[in-house]
This record gives sequence, structure tokens and C-alpha cells, in this order.
Amino acid sequence: MKSKNTVLCIMAIILFINFLTFEANALILSPEEIERIEMLLKENDAYVHDEDKKVLEGYKEKLLNYEILNQEEKDYLRECYLNMIRNKLGEEKFNEYCKLIEKRSSSVEFTQSEKFRLYELEKELRESH
Repeated sequence: MKSKNTVLCIMAIILFINFLTFEANALILSPEEIERIEMLLKENDAYVHDEDKKVLEGYKEKLLNYEILNQEEKDYLRECYLNMIRNKLGEEKFNEYCKLIEKRSSSVEFTQSEKFRLYELEKELRESH
């Protein structure tokens, strides 16, 4: 009886460890992060500089090799993305875009006109290359 319980306990531990490993790999290789990096790499030089592209290539390789980006690398990636948006929209529209995104993610009511304006700004981002 004890050996049966021991075997069941070991199997449960193994399954739990496999589950944790799977979850960790899913967090390491986030498809959204790779897509965001690829999008930044495709941008022309007016929006993303060559030295940034080299760093982003390194991050992409890291993710493809199942390595975790540290917080500094994640912050750098976020800054590159925000700079690209800022360059595409200009400072005034960028600030408006950030306020709308922040409001949408908060519990404050998001009006129909604000939804439409955010849609317009996102459309402008998609169309500008």
C-alpha cells in the first residue's frame, strides 16, 4: 500500500513539474513578443534605427532559443515600440493615443467617440510605413 502511494505521489510530482516547465516555456517564447520584434525589424529607418534593429535581432534569437528576456531587455523592447509609435503619430497624437489606451484599460467609462478616435489612430499606425 505504501509503495502504491509513493508511486502515485512521484507521478503527481512529475506531472506538476512538467506542467510548470510547459508554463515557463510558454512565458519565455511569447508569440506576441516575437511578432512585435518582427514588426519593429520590418519598419524603415525613419522609425527604428539600425543599432536598435541589431539589438532587436539579438532579442529575437534569444526568444527563439527559449531564453528569457530580463526586465531591462523588456523595457528596451517596450521603449523601441513606443518610439516607433511616437515617430509615426507625432508627439501630440502619441500623447492622445497613450491617454486613450490608459483610459480603455482603466475602469473609467470609455465613450463611443473615444473608441472611434482610438480606432482612427490605430488605423493610422497600421497604414503608415
